[in-house]
Amino acid sequence: MKRLHPFGWFALVLLGCCMACDIACGQSLEPADSTGQGMRALPPKPGGGPDPYAQFRTDPLSRRALREQARLTAQLRQKQVLEATALLLKITRDLRAEMAANADGMPTSSETERLQQIQKLAHLIQEREKSEDEVAENLAKAGVSP
Repeated sequence: MKRLHPFGWFALVLLGCCMACDIACGQSLEPADSTGQGMRALPPKPGGGPDPYAQFRTDPLSRRALREQARLTAQLRQKQVLEATALLLKITRDLRAEMAANADGMPTSSETERLQQIQKLAHLIQEREKSEDEVAENLAKAGVSP
């Protein structure tokens, strides 16, 4: 009896593996879906389907929460602006009284320090007012009226 050449054995084993893989792929353990492809079907593309955030855009409770948050931040900002304004008025009154008492035209070191404090407070008040406008603008973009 003739023996197969080693290449023949390799080809026979390779052919057997290919047949076994084909049979295994043909027998799906999952039930066939509407397309009839079972496991061979590709998964759906990411990003398809309903928007998961859609319920929060139309939910009245979330809009109410946004309005409440905006109201609380506006109250805090207004309180900070009022405190800064009161401090600004106090410093300017003291500075005026000190400058009126000083007949010399040259400002003293305490006067220059107070002038720097006035500039910082004025800048702080301006920034708070700008941020209030930005918050109102962002709320308007979100479709929520304060």
